[in-house]
Amino acid sequence: MLIKDLKQDCPRCQTTGKVAAFSQWGIQQTNIGGTCPDCKGRGYLPSLLGQDVLHFLNDQTLDKHAARLKELEDRLAAAQQQLESINQHLTKLEKPSR
Repeated sequence: MLIKDLKQDCPRCQTTGKVAAFSQWGIQQTNIGGTCPDCKGRGYLPSLLGQDVLHFLNDQTLDKHAARLKELEDRLAAAQQQLESINQHLTKLEKPSR
C-alpha cells in the first residue's frame, strides 16, 4: 500500500488547496481566505481506502482513550473512598470525649 492509495486529488481545487470562489447550495460565494472548503487547503481528499484507515485509527484511538478513562475513573473512586475514610476519622477525633 502506498500513500497515493490513501488519497485522491481534490476535484474542486485540482490539488492547489486554494479556491477564489465556490458555489454552495446554488449560491456563488466569495472565499475570503482562499482555502478550498472541501479539502481544507490540503489539495487532496482521502480515498475510500484512506477513509477506512482513518476510521480504523479513530476507533483504535477511542478504545485506548476509553480504557484510560476507565482507569482514571477507578482511581478517582478509590481516592474518594480514602477521602471519605479520612473525613470520618477526623470527625471522630474532633468530637469531645465525655
